[in-house]
Amino acid sequence: MIEEEKYIDECMTNQIKYIKQCDELLEDITAEVVELYWDYDRMSSCGKEALDKLAGMVNVPTEKEFLKGIENEST
Repeated sequence: MIEEEKYIDECMTNQIKYIKQCDELLEDITAEVVELYWDYDRMSSCGKEALDKLAGMVNVPTEKEFLKGIENEST
């Protein structure tokens, strides 16, 4: 029984480490997607489309959504 508990504890510890690593990676990817929007106006249409898809995957507003939000705030 003790061996099973140790195994379960080890599995839980590994899962927690994995989840933390995934969270950190997602934060890094999100930051890079946000950074790429600084060059949005210089991108090809295919580049813009790819960036907008990535933004949707990591919950970052697209250029269109961002501009729409600013427009709504100014009215």
